[in-house]
Amino acid sequence: MADLRKNSRAFVTEFIELYRELPSLWMVKSKDYSNRDLKSQSYEILVGKFKEVEPNADRDFVIKKIKNMRDVWRRQHEKIEKSLKSGMAVEDIPTPSLWYYDLLNFLKDQETTRSSITNIKIGNKDRV
Repeated sequence: MADLRKNSRAFVTEFIELYRELPSLWMVKSKDYSNRDLKSQSYEILVGKFKEVEPNADRDFVIKKIKNMRDVWRRQHEKIEKSLKSGMAVEDIPTPSLWYYDLLNFLKDQETTRSSITNIKIGNKDRV
């Protein structure tokens, strides 16, 4: 399986821009996000793009690459957000080391946090 680091920045930039143009794959609040046919068509477009550098690319391959890019982006984004919320001085806030961090910033509004559930009792009341 090809490693994204082995692909040129120009290719990865083009791939991310193409991904951004296919909101059925990433815009959770879009009605198209639930449309399986549209999603399949969108993945086929991305597979075609990736076959330029990896002839054996298929849908699963592309999905793994996207997941990997999003996971790395999310970790850096959470690190920055945590620093901002902590009241850290501006000069101490970490700068993203991921070169394509800004290219994936369109995902910022798509990140949702899960509410946690606890069974810890506080006083005489259960918290849920």
